[in-house]
Amino acid sequence: MNPLASLLAFLLAPFLSAWRRRAVLRELSVREIQGAFSGSMLGLGWIVLQPLASLAVFSLVFGVIFKQANGMEFVSNLFTGLIFFNAFSESVTRASRLVLSRPNYVTKVVFPLDLLPWPLVASAALHAGASLVLLLCLHTAFVGAPAWTTIALPLLLVPVLLLGLAVSLVLASLGVYVRDTNEVVRVAVQFLFYLTPIVWPLDRIESEFFRSLVLLNPLAIATEAARAALHGSGGPGPLPLTALMLGTLLALALGHAFFRRTQDGFADVL
Repeated sequence: MNPLASLLAFLLAPFLSAWRRRAVLRELSVREIQGAFSGSMLGLGWIVLQPLASLAVFSLVFGVIFKQANGMEFVSNLFTGLIFFNAFSESVTRASRLVLSRPNYVTKVVFPLDLLPWPLVASAALHAGASLVLLLCLHTAFVGAPAWTTIALPLLLVPVLLLGLAVSLVLASLGVYVRDTNEVVRVAVQFLFYLTPIVWPLDRIESEFFRSLVLLNPLAIATEAARAALHGSGGPGPLPLTALMLGTLLALALGHAFFRRTQDGFADVL
């Protein structure tokens, strides 16, 4: 096999693994989504109420108290950032206990363990999709009709979700061997939130050097590109977006390879 074909096979390995077991993956995803709302009085209504509640809190704190506001445009930009960050963090914050919470999958049955993070990403995609629809409704009602480039928003979500999957695969494995992983992840996600231009605009950074450093954060690239698509303004540019997509595919392939390499020791630890 030539090097290009080997690289392509390596990059596609996570997707081919999921596709071969798509029936199992579909069942796991349905259970994950149903389980998240089972026993809840409002059920799927929380898909709308949760982002609205978060948006209200952040708008109050940063828009009113800290006076970062620029009217409803600030709220729209804030909501965009929250949607993209939550699409990443929803799976990542739960990943380290995925295998630990299902020891029977490791010790008593033969199960494709590398599928476990996928339902978390499916749930994150559902929440992000519903939030995008809500964002468009709010933006249209209070700011104005979004630009035609808004059609790119779902495409911009794809690398964010895949990046969450890549990190989740690594954390799911590490969580088996290092039980403190979950606590470290909580702190790291909070730290990452404030390093991403969500509650603060990127244009506040006057130095091109520091702005370039911020754009090394893939979530910053996706967030800025999403805002640009919503308003029809200039975004990060094609080079950062291409780097985001290719880097995400490589990260996912590496995360999948890491999980597959380390999963043989799960039974010994559990």
